[in-house]
Amino acid sequence: MNRLIIFIGKEWFLALLLTLFIFFAYGKGWQPFKTFEIATYDYRARLRSASVASPVVIIDIDDKSIEEIGSWPWPRTRLAQLIDILAEYKTSVIALDLLFSMPSPDDARREITSLIADLKKDLKEKRKVLSKKKSKVAGSTSDTRELIKKLEQIQADLDFDISLSRSLRTANNVVMPMNFYLNEAEDTKEEIFSSLLSRLYQGSLKRKNYIGENVKGPIKLLAKRARAIGFNNRLPEFDGKIRREALLMQFKGSYYPSFSLQVALTYIDRPIKSMKSLDKIRTQYGLKIAGMEIPAGKDLTLLTSYNKVGSFPRFSFVEVVNGIAPKEAFEGKIALIGLSHKENSFYTNNLSRKKYSSTFITANVIENILNGNHILRPEWAFPVEAGAILFFGLFLAFIAHRLSRRAGIIMLIFSLAAWNLLAFYLFLEHGYWLSMFYPSFLLLFGYIFISIMKRLVINKEMMDSETVESNKLLALSFQSQGMLDMAFDKFKKCPVRDTVIREHLYNLALDFERKRMLNKAVIVYEHIQKGGKYKDVKERIAQLKEADQRLVIGKNNKGGDETVIIDGSPTIPTLGRYEVIKELGHGAMGTVYLGKDPKINREVAIKTLRYDEIEEAQLKEIKDRFFREAEAAGSLSHPNIVTIYDVGEDMGVAYLAMELLEGKDLSDACDKKKLLPMKKVVKMAADVADALAYAHDNGVVHRDIKPPNIMIQSNGDVKVADFGIARVMDSSKTTTGVILGTPSYMSPEQISAKKVDGRSDLFSLGVVFYELLTGERPFKGDSFAALMYAIANTPHKPARKVLPDIPADISSIIDKLLEKNLTKRYKSGKQVSTDLLASLKKMKD
Repeated sequence: MNRLIIFIGKEWFLALLLTLFIFFAYGKGWQPFKTFEIATYDYRARLRSASVASPVVIIDIDDKSIEEIGSWPWPRTRLAQLIDILAEYKTSVIALDLLFSMPSPDDARREITSLIADLKKDLKEKRKVLSKKKSKVAGSTSDTRELIKKLEQIQADLDFDISLSRSLRTANNVVMPMNFYLNEAEDTKEEIFSSLLSRLYQGSLKRKNYIGENVKGPIKLLAKRARAIGFNNRLPEFDGKIRREALLMQFKGSYYPSFSLQVALTYIDRPIKSMKSLDKIRTQYGLKIAGMEIPAGKDLTLLTSYNKVGSFPRFSFVEVVNGIAPKEAFEGKIALIGLSHKENSFYTNNLSRKKYSSTFITANVIENILNGNHILRPEWAFPVEAGAILFFGLFLAFIAHRLSRRAGIIMLIFSLAAWNLLAFYLFLEHGYWLSMFYPSFLLLFGYIFISIMKRLVINKEMMDSETVESNKLLALSFQSQGMLDMAFDKFKKCPVRDTVIREHLYNLALDFERKRMLNKAVIVYEHIQKGGKYKDVKERIAQLKEADQRLVIGKNNKGGDETVIIDGSPTIPTLGRYEVIKELGHGAMGTVYLGKDPKINREVAIKTLRYDEIEEAQLKEIKDRFFREAEAAGSLSHPNIVTIYDVGEDMGVAYLAMELLEGKDLSDACDKKKLLPMKKVVKMAADVADALAYAHDNGVVHRDIKPPNIMIQSNGDVKVADFGIARVMDSSKTTTGVILGTPSYMSPEQISAKKVDGRSDLFSLGVVFYELLTGERPFKGDSFAALMYAIANTPHKPARKVLPDIPADISSIIDKLLEKNLTKRYKSGKQVSTDLLASLKKMKD
């Protein structure tokens, strides 16, 4: 039983069964599938409908006409009047879509006939009387004969059929309808095989064939005067809609044309009566009549291409007989006359749920025949559709489920779109009807069904190890949380030959590589090899072993500081979610890398915290302070402060992800030979002061303002960087005994290890400003102690004495920034920025 279930779960077997089933439903015209296919046909037909030029003009016997003339049926003299008018208008063809199978009602004529008979009898008796009053009798008989003559004239005038017959003869271009009583045709034994092929060829279009059993046509008097007669039977589909027209119908061994076909043939002056055989007109394309190729199917029907209602000019009957309709509208055209009032029988076409009169359907068929505007099933439709079904079946059997789920779904969507777009294009542009539903259903349903069955079979195979799925889920959960070793322990309990498990293991090994754990990545790859050859596992093992040999406990082969980049590793390393591209340099805190956030494809600068010089006892405290300071800096959002995006720790490495700047720091600008223009330096100092004011207002002190921490971008803007050692101002804590910062740019408070605030950063800014203007530092010393003493006690040399070109007010600002007494120094960066911008304005003036 288990083997049977596993066998049934094979993709090729399920795909074969589904393909055979679709072929069966396709050839059988199975009703549920046929309904869906017809729905796609109707939708395309609605899209294809357009306004076209047509020679057909419809004359409606509508509610307006009946209201004015009287209830239907009218005396046939009314129609004779219309035909006479149309003949006068030089209408090419008059199509009278009305069945006159019975003579006109003649109650009055019968009474007059009876009266005439009585008069003639009386006259006969009078002639036999020969008496003395012979002259009086003669006069009486003369009056009777005159009366009989007048009554006979009245009798003739009341014969409406004769009146209509005269109009038909005068016009000589009237086509009239007849109706067949139909019976379903049965295949003979010789035709059974041909019929089966026909059904396969027609696919979902399979329909019944009919022959005429009896006929109801116009009365003999009218039939003799009609130019042509055609049957006007409508053949609704299973849902009651009219989608096709029978062009020829077999009746008593002969084939008779339809009313629509007769009208079209009469328009080109080639009407036909009937034919014993179709051999002369049957072609591979359909029918060839009067030089016109008509794509009729084997059942002699034509698919109707419905046009917009406005394609056919329409006039009310009374508008024509009253002379309201223009004569030019009918000259050289086909006038199609029929009932369209609300009590008439209407049909539903495939354009919408609206109902349309017989004249509208006939008008469309006539237009299709004359203009060659056809919807057809080409002879190559069946092989193309069958080929598509077979191709999709093979795809499901041997390709779809060997791809990854994503690739399989992409191929599925692409194939569905390609087939349906082709079917839409051929239908809308060329009128070729290809089945959309059958191939699409096989592909879509087959993919889903096989996926479900495959999953059921896999579950059946794994019934003896119920924990496999839970182990896999736990492994994936551990992996997503960065607990790679625990994830590997769970994956090892899953079957390594399973393609899905091997893919997960492969991804796990890549994670080990990214975390610079090369030896563990090798172990995972070697475990994958137990299930057979897989991707580039063998090559990766060799590369990683070679790279691991060059790696020396936290150092790369170049020596130097600790790095996350390992030469020779085939995988891009990561810190958290960031990919590490290359090393940019070293800072006070550690190494700086160029990184990329793969989620939003953004490049970032990643700064790491270096641990190699930190004692083990202080390591936790330093890390905690690093994260607190990073959190404080991350809250700052100012155009002149480098933005911090993220902070985290990965495999023992604390890191800070921040905005990547294009430019350089101000270190080179402090060289006397490379000094920047004075106005530019003043503007940059004002921007830095504004940035510090913002930081101080938010409770953050930088503590290390110096040229390397001030970046000038390629567009000239400056940004203050490296708030990495900033601390949240907290009056409840002191920093006594802790010196943070770079000696030459420290404030006196920092030198004395006192508690500092934002004014300390302003002092450091003054030192940087002084150096950028003069190329010299305001405080110097031969040793560290001498430098510390100078900063704390020795007055600086005024900037104007170093560089006389410096304006007096700029020199005064520097002096106030470098005040050793906190109370005399600037209290906020905002004051500094305001004074500098005011001085800058004077310099411009």
